[in-house]
Amino acid sequence: DISSLGSREIVLLFTVFLYFYLKLSRSKNSANNFLFTVGFGIVLILIVKATTSKQDTLTFHSVLVESLSNFPSGHTFISTVMYLSAARYLSSKTKNDVANKYLFISASVIIALIGISRFMGNSHTVTEVIAGWSLGLCWYSFAQLYLTSHNLSTAKE
Repeated sequence: DISSLGSREIVLLFTVFLYFYLKLSRSKNSANNFLFTVGFGIVLILIVKATTSKQDTLTFHSVLVESLSNFPSGHTFISTVMYLSAARYLSSKTKNDVANKYLFISASVIIALIGISRFMGNSHTVTEVIAGWSLGLCWYSFAQLYLTSHNLSTAKE
């Protein structure tokens, strides 16, 4: 099932693996930026799902284990954030355009397939999937704008 590429377990494993890969092979800054984007993305989706949840009481256990709400699709949200971030921070600084395009096209195909599998498998409606994609793209864009402006201001000092 392709939607498992957006599951909690795979996201956790992939994020930890890629964080340490970036820290060891690229730069500490790239690793921290990746972790910021994905980590705060996870916090954002938990807040949104807790806000739209119909459960009377939320416990720490229920937030970590249960599905709080169907709106928006968490799989599509986090896959959008994580796979775009992976493509961004794995892309070559040497301007290898073919490799960089391949990374972003691959990330986009994975993101699309995860979303399609969520509503084809009757886990979500099309609206919930589109909301997950939209919120994920908004968060990813905001995080990259923030990190770019923060890195520029740090470089000037």
